[in-house]
Amino acid sequence: MSKLTPLQAKAAETVKTLEQAGLIRPEHALTIELLNTLCGAVATAASGAMVAALSKEIRACLAELPAPEIKTTDAAEDFLASLEDD
Repeated sequence: MSKLTPLQAKAAETVKTLEQAGLIRPEHALTIELLNTLCGAVATAASGAMVAALSKEIRACLAELPAPEIKTTDAAEDFLASLEDD
C-alpha cells in the first residue's frame, strides 16, 4: 500500500467522520473510490489547469456524499433551556 498524499488523508478523514455518523451507505463506495483517486492525482498534476479541473471534480464528489446535519446553538437559547429544565 502506498503512502497517502495529504489530500487523500484529509479525504479519508472526511469519509471516516461520515461513516462514524452512520451516513455512508454501500451506494457511496464508487464515489468514495473516485474521490480517493482524484485526490491522489492532484499530487502529479502537470499544470495549474489540471489541478483546477481535479479540484472541481473533488468538490463534485464531496457534494454527492451525504452531509451531516449541522446543529447551531446559541448561548442564550442554551441558558433559557437550562432554566426550563429546573
